Amino acid sequence: MALDLAILSNEEPSAITDKSSKDEISLYETWERSNRLSLNLMRLTMAKSIKPSMPKTEKAREFMKKIKECSQSKLADKSVTGSLMSELTTKKYDLHGS
Repeated sequence: MALDLAILSNEEPSAITDKSSKDEISLYETWERSNRLSLNLMRLTMAKSIKPSMPKTEKAREFMKKIKECSQSKLADKSVTGSLMSELTTKKYDLHGS
């Protein structure tokens, strides 16, 4: 099973048409399955708290590029993360909030 085919290949195979050969059909079906499984695996292994902020895409390779961009942005800076964590851990619940 070529699970990493969609991630390692630079180009998506052309869509299936009436004139597609058996090899082209087989390659596209293998790529599509690899893409779907890779995306699902990446999404399942993410922490639930960050899933909503992740980009919506249908291609595993594009999803990985967007995650890389997000992880290298200022939001992922350690100092920002540290200040947010300290603010979160010092908050107290007063039993009157909703």
